[in-house]
Amino acid sequence: MRENNKVLKKQVSDIFQEIRNRVDKKEKEILSIMDNALEDAAREIDLFVKTLENKAASVRSTFDLIKNHLTARDEVIYE
Repeated sequence: MRENNKVLKKQVSDIFQEIRNRVDKKEKEILSIMDNALEDAAREIDLFVKTLENKAASVRSTFDLIKNHLTARDEVIYE
Protein backbone atom coordinates (compact mmCIF):
# COMPACT_ATOMS: atom_id res chain seq x y z
CA MET A 1 0.00 0.00 0.00
CA ARG A 2 2.81 2.43 0.89
CA GLU A 3 4.63 1.58 -2.30
CA ASN A 4 1.43 2.24 -4.21
CA ASN A 5 1.12 5.66 -2.54
CA LYS A 6 4.71 6.51 -3.48
CA VAL A 7 4.05 5.58 -7.09
CA LEU A 8 0.88 7.69 -7.16
CA LYS A 9 2.68 10.66 -5.56
CA LYS A 10 5.48 10.32 -8.11
CA GLN A 11 2.99 10.26 -10.97
CA VAL A 12 1.19 13.36 -9.66
CA SER A 13 4.51 15.10 -9.15
CA ASP A 14 5.57 14.23 -12.70
CA ILE A 15 2.28 15.52 -14.09
CA PHE A 16 2.66 18.83 -12.25
CA GLN A 17 6.25 19.15 -13.47
CA GLU A 18 5.07 18.61 -17.04
CA ILE A 19 2.40 21.28 -16.55
CA ARG A 20 5.04 23.71 -15.20
CA ASN A 21 7.28 22.94 -18.17
CA ARG A 22 4.46 23.59 -20.63
CA VAL A 23 3.48 26.83 -18.88
CA ASP A 24 7.10 28.01 -18.94
CA LYS A 25 7.35 27.20 -22.64
CA LYS A 26 4.09 29.02 -23.40
CA GLU A 27 5.22 32.03 -21.34
CA LYS A 28 8.44 32.27 -23.38
CA GLU A 29 6.46 31.95 -26.61
CA ILE A 30 4.01 34.70 -25.62
CA LEU A 31 6.80 37.02 -24.47
CA SER A 32 8.63 36.47 -27.75
CA ILE A 33 5.49 37.33 -29.72
CA MET A 34 5.03 40.46 -27.61
CA ASP A 35 8.67 41.50 -28.16
CA ASN A 36 8.25 41.15 -31.91
CA ALA A 37 5.00 43.11 -31.88
CA LEU A 38 6.58 45.89 -29.80
CA GLU A 39 9.59 46.08 -32.12
CA ASP A 40 7.28 46.31 -35.14
CA ALA A 41 5.25 49.05 -33.47
CA ALA A 42 8.40 50.98 -32.55
CA ARG A 43 9.62 50.79 -36.18
CA GLU A 44 6.25 52.05 -37.42
CA ILE A 45 6.32 54.93 -34.93
CA ASP A 46 9.87 55.85 -35.97
CA LEU A 47 8.84 55.87 -39.62
CA PHE A 48 5.77 57.99 -38.83
CA VAL A 49 7.89 60.46 -36.84
CA LYS A 50 10.34 60.79 -39.75
CA THR A 51 7.43 61.39 -42.14
CA LEU A 52 6.03 64.06 -39.82
CA GLU A 53 9.44 65.71 -39.50
CA ASN A 54 9.77 65.83 -43.29
CA LYS A 55 6.30 67.31 -43.66
CA ALA A 56 7.01 69.87 -40.93
CA ALA A 57 10.22 70.89 -42.72
CA SER A 58 8.27 71.26 -45.95
CA VAL A 59 5.64 73.43 -44.23
CA ARG A 60 8.36 75.60 -42.66
CA SER A 61 10.02 76.01 -46.04
CA THR A 62 6.74 76.98 -47.67
CA PHE A 63 6.01 79.40 -44.83
CA ASP A 64 9.43 81.04 -45.22
CA LEU A 65 8.92 81.35 -48.95
CA ILE A 66 5.51 82.99 -48.51
CA LYS A 67 6.85 85.28 -45.79
CA ASN A 68 9.72 86.37 -48.03
CA HIS A 69 7.32 87.14 -50.87
CA LEU A 70 5.05 89.14 -48.59
CA THR A 71 7.85 91.17 -47.04
CA ALA A 72 9.91 91.74 -50.20
CA ARG A 73 9.56 95.14 -51.78
CA ASP A 74 8.35 94.96 -55.27
CA GLU A 75 10.40 97.11 -57.54
CA VAL A 76 8.34 98.79 -60.14
CA ILE A 77 10.18 100.23 -63.08
CA TYR A 78 8.66 103.42 -64.45
CA GLU A 79 9.57 104.46 -67.91
